Amino acid sequence: IMPSLVGSEMCIRDRAEDAREFCFSPDGGWIAFMSRRPDRLLKVSLEGEGGVVPLSDEIDASSGMDWTSDGWILSASKNGTKLLRIPENGGAAEFLYETDSTRESIFQPRTLPKGLGWLFSVSTESEGKVDRIMVQRGPDTLPETILEDATAARFVSPDYLFYERNETLFVQRFDLSTLSVTGAEVSVGVSLAQRSFFDIAEDGTLVYTRLGQKFGMMELTWLSRQGSSQSLKQLINSHDRFDLSPQGNNVAYVEREFPDDGDFELWVHDIALGTRRLLTSGPEKMPSLLWSPDGDAVVFGSVGDSNTKIFCAEADGSGQVHSLVQSGNRLLPYSWHPTERKLLYGEYVPGVKQKMQLRVATFSD
Repeated sequence: IMPSLVGSEMCIRDRAEDAREFCFSPDGGWIAFMSRRPDRLLKVSLEGEGGVVPLSDEIDASSGMDWTSDGWILSASKNGTKLLRIPENGGAAEFLYETDSTRESIFQPRTLPKGLGWLFSVSTESEGKVDRIMVQRGPDTLPETILEDATAARFVSPDYLFYERNETLFVQRFDLSTLSVTGAEVSVGVSLAQRSFFDIAEDGTLVYTRLGQKFGMMELTWLSRQGSSQSLKQLINSHDRFDLSPQGNNVAYVEREFPDDGDFELWVHDIALGTRRLLTSGPEKMPSLLWSPDGDAVVFGSVGDSNTKIFCAEADGSGQVHSLVQSGNRLLPYSWHPTERKLLYGEYVPGVKQKMQLRVATFSD
């Protein structure tokens, strides 16, 4: 679902300290988020008042979080074994529940309406145990398991509980008076790509990632200066690193299959034929790429453990790769000179605040 943008946009990135994992306050006036450096929970006002407010160093919201109407933010501890809640204005975390094993982790806490409690899922790698959905009425009560072999619960008014089991979305009636499921479960007929990769609005609108759908899959589309678009009916699996050749007939892109544990691969996609060819691959990240002016090669940055390099790969798929620039700092190729064999690239200089220096490399052939 891609709604049109109505109204104005406001950038808060300069106040968001490398933000990730967002959550709106119940009144919509604040955003809670995790920062990476340092790893902590913060909040920022949409009105731009007061700057960034630190809330907690005790939780990791990558497992999900929920901002309740009574002034708390629910999430898991950094090791994933504890369910905690943080005062919305900051302060010490309040303990709610701890799993039985360090091989179990809590994720996706969701508050129930009317202050009746909260739902959360427990994922397990422990032998003989299965994933489960639990409900807790309050901080002074023990949670109860309401569904086994199920995860990622979402309550939708007036009395529906949606959840995932074996990559399939199900729904069942949920009694708020007893905080228990009732009746038979019904399959929604949706196959999910990854547990918890779905959400449901109060009006019943469902957004999800389908089973079998690759992460980062994009459809190639021509867009004219007048705003009209034409789909090429072709997909490439790229996370955002791609570049169109000068002649407009090929697309170079970096691919890595989900989950992120395989090699990075540099591909060229032939638009006319609908085929692709592999140029090179390896465990090093490829954070940027661009075509040579003649369209015969693709230049890309490669980030290893101890140094980074800029390489040039022949676009014909012959497997020939040449090293152009090497440094102990991160390098990013940006642009070729329009008429000369000069490459503009950036080199990050480490320090308290990492800065980039622009450099020019000149090549004889």
